[in-house]
Amino acid sequence: MHWSFKFRLFVAVCVVLMLGLGAQGLIKYFEDRQELSNAHVSESYNRYLVVEETLKNEEKRLALATDLLLLNTQGINAFATENRLVLFRELLPFYLKLKQQGITNLAFIKPDGTVFYRFHKKEMFGDNILIRPLIRKALAEKKETYGLELGKTGPYLYFLKPLFGQKGEFLGLIQVGETFANFLQKINLDQEYIYLFFLPLTQDNYLIYQNKQYSGPLSAYGNWIYIGSNNQNFAQYLLKNVSPGELIDSKPKFSKIKGRLFHLISFNRNNLTVVIVHEEVEFLNLSRKIIIEGLTQFMLLALITGVLIFFTVSKSLQPVEEIFLALRDISIKGVLGIKPVKIKAPFEFKGIIEGLNQLITFVQEEYAELSEINHFQTILQQETREENVYNLIINLLKQKFGINEVSILRLNESDDRFEEILTTGMCQCDKKVLYRPELCKVKRTAKPLVKERNGVEFCHYINCNSYFCYPLIIGGKVRGVIQARLPEDKEVNSEKVFRYLALASPVIYNTRLLAQAQKRAIEDQLTGFYNRRFMYGFLEKQLAVAERSGEKLAIIMFDLDHFKEINDNYGHKVGDEVLKALATLVQENIRRQDVPVRYGGDEFTIILPDTDRDGAGELAEKLRKLIMEKTFPGAIGGIKLTASFGIAVYPDDGKSIEELIVAADDYLYRAKKKGRNRVITSP
Repeated sequence: MHWSFKFRLFVAVCVVLMLGLGAQGLIKYFEDRQELSNAHVSESYNRYLVVEETLKNEEKRLALATDLLLLNTQGINAFATENRLVLFRELLPFYLKLKQQGITNLAFIKPDGTVFYRFHKKEMFGDNILIRPLIRKALAEKKETYGLELGKTGPYLYFLKPLFGQKGEFLGLIQVGETFANFLQKINLDQEYIYLFFLPLTQDNYLIYQNKQYSGPLSAYGNWIYIGSNNQNFAQYLLKNVSPGELIDSKPKFSKIKGRLFHLISFNRNNLTVVIVHEEVEFLNLSRKIIIEGLTQFMLLALITGVLIFFTVSKSLQPVEEIFLALRDISIKGVLGIKPVKIKAPFEFKGIIEGLNQLITFVQEEYAELSEINHFQTILQQETREENVYNLIINLLKQKFGINEVSILRLNESDDRFEEILTTGMCQCDKKVLYRPELCKVKRTAKPLVKERNGVEFCHYINCNSYFCYPLIIGGKVRGVIQARLPEDKEVNSEKVFRYLALASPVIYNTRLLAQAQKRAIEDQLTGFYNRRFMYGFLEKQLAVAERSGEKLAIIMFDLDHFKEINDNYGHKVGDEVLKALATLVQENIRRQDVPVRYGGDEFTIILPDTDRDGAGELAEKLRKLIMEKTFPGAIGGIKLTASFGIAVYPDDGKSIEELIVAADDYLYRAKKKGRNRVITSP
């Protein structure tokens, strides 16, 4: 066992060394790679500048050729007079000299785009060559135009010069050109860097490339057309093994292709793309050298480290190994099975062992405390009523902490007064605080307040020597305070108490949300009356009570006369205000046990427990007069309304909910038929 621990330590040291050396090697590798990439970027850019310079020189050479053509005035006049024979006779010797210099393309183009005479070929897609963008541009702008384009037999460098007559009229174009292959020979590119040239596969190039008369050696490569290289064999190798997206990319990068490392960079000039490639044979050899050197260093350091571990620190590590074994036993037995560790160890390790035993004790106590907190939280979360949560808090403080005197305050809905929810004992706030919540320091700061025996007095409104006040933060605001007198004969850790109390706020918040949701489900949002859904459930219970006790139960059903005209004349907003005012009037004139219900629209019912027909009739008549006398808001000068009432009584008019509702509705209908603004209590 001792040797296995040392061996594991040895392996750990070796791994650290290996990671360190590996990181060093990687850093060196990437630094060299970046340095090499920068060098290639610089060299490739210089070489690309040579290509650019050669393209500019070719433009000058082709322009000079057109200028020399213009010196032959008889030939130019023959073009102006459309005399092909004279044009051929005058310019053929000059064309032959141009051909010797690699300028194999010479043509005269009329203003309408047709070829007047072509020295190099007698046909090329007929006489109309407007398919080529350079021709279109030169004819449109009537300016000298130079560029690289795809021709019938491959890519060409073209120069087009406009011709004008003596009166300034536009005669047409002179076109001279050379093959791109001839251009490549002039650059004299060495083989260390490989150049690949591409044209974009535009619509014009695609039409030429797909034409049945096209006889060039080129091939499509993705969205490009490969037009040449200074090393055809190697270029074909790259085109075969590298995707277009990876090869023709403007960013410089290293790319590994079938075990060979290459540096790639591309340059764009108008419609010409140049990819410059360099194979990194030396860099691969350098990488292998770095790896071999790193492995050698690792083996030497590992051997030296092993000797130091086995022969220098063997005895010193034995107590550490025993501590590890003790910790392993602790992990196997679990938290509840932990016992203090007893190990014979030198003085240097005694502090570690004492700290470990203190940690064990702390973990035991903390685990037990967390288990109790979790259990209390589970009990809290099972409650659906706010009052039950407060009762659980009272019981917890009494049974676990010996705190018997507790007072729980809750802010009312308008936030201007504290309400005493539960009080046990004499530890209470001054009445001033109940009516002025802003005097409460805990309410203002949202932080708990603790005063120990004979400690500094923080609050002058509590009649206790030692106490704590804890804020109930619900929905982000202090909505209540828990006050408690600390016992005289027992030390209480207030921080532990607060850990339990902190669980109550979210549960109270949830119970309030549940209560609000339940209230919204049975309450009409406009009037505050109960809705029809609640009415049926409530009536079912009240009818059962009335049946057992033999008491009467009355139902008043009423609606506003001509209420539809209010909505039509003043709008639904005014109609809603009228209904709100009506609801307030009804609430102010019924008993506490009476239940008002919005039955639908402007139709209402009032359920009157323990009420006979006469009592219901008196209330209905009172409400009818109040409605008739009231001026409702909505229009200039107010709105005057009346209401019609129908009354049904259990069991005289029916013994079921449906029978009573039908009877009350029938009496209401009779009131309407008799002229409205009246109460009908019987047939």
